[in-house]
Amino acid sequence: MTDSSQTGVRVTAKFFFLFWILYFIKPHIVVDGADSATKWNTPTFVPTSPGQHTVEVYFPYFIPRKAGKGSITVNVAAGQVVEIGYKAPWVVFFKGKMTQG
Repeated sequence: MTDSSQTGVRVTAKFFFLFWILYFIKPHIVVDGADSATKWNTPTFVPTSPGQHTVEVYFPYFIPRKAGKGSITVNVAAGQVVEIGYKAPWVVFFKGKMTQG
């Protein structure tokens, strides 16, 4: 539930449970270049201004440093919270899957 004064994106990052190493690594959400660490399976709200925004999610790893990177561009209206999902790949060299809605 959100009130109408919130404008931004809510990102939920998930991974397949057999990729157990990710239990020890925090995913990172990058909105228009601003990077912040978060938790798996927990919706994270990032306030934004109305307009178009680029959202990326990755998790730090040995090689590559930004593994499973996924990216999506969304339009956020005033008073709107856009729901975004991220699914980590099975292989760290692949891209993560980003979905809106």
